[in-house]
Amino acid sequence: MPAQCFFQITTLDMTARSRFGAKGFRTRHAFLRAIRTLTDAGVPVGVSIAPIIPGLNESEIPAILQAARDAGAQFATFSMVRLPGSGSEVPADWLDRHVSQVKKDSVLSRIRETHGGSLSDSRPMVRMTGEGERAAQLGQLFRVVAEKLGFTSMRPNVTTENFRRVELAPMELGLYCSLYKPKPSSYPTGDTANLLAFSGWCLRMGSVFDAGLS
Repeated sequence: MPAQCFFQITTLDMTARSRFGAKGFRTRHAFLRAIRTLTDAGVPVGVSIAPIIPGLNESEIPAILQAARDAGAQFATFSMVRLPGSGSEVPADWLDRHVSQVKKDSVLSRIRETHGGSLSDSRPMVRMTGEGERAAQLGQLFRVVAEKLGFTSMRPNVTTENFRRVELAPMELGLYCSLYKPKPSSYPTGDTANLLAFSGWCLRMGSVFDAGLS
């Protein structure tokens, strides 16, 4: 299996693009067209409903899964919204501008319900799915609909069997330096350099691919 791809979809409601902020959203048609194109080319594709925002887009879970499945997606997963630190100010400001105070309080209250009374959770794994009764209900809704539609797993099977460690090539180190521009004395070496060079390449390729969805 040479390649796999996941798409993150938050909403299929195009009226929400202006409410959420259009810069961060592609049209549903672009996402679904890309899923179909990759599927037809033999690339296994998955969809991630992320973030699920209780009180805003949780009702779209079945529709997003259905649309993704119809387009050829084979895997599906999700993650719960969390608002760490100063990051909570942005959505709070957005809620002030687009919904009533009652709705804002309701949304923030529901988010707290999924994170033990807080707007965020830093614990590995738990922070992605949330905890508590509301998080359990949303997780159950996702699993029931996903199973009904034939999504058999949340991610593809992967293997490290074909992994081979390679030494960092000068061009790769140059790519890292051009992206992050650290001081020469702080250039990484060894495994760290390999990892950062690969991350830099992913960032570049991600930007190129994302631009193609515009």
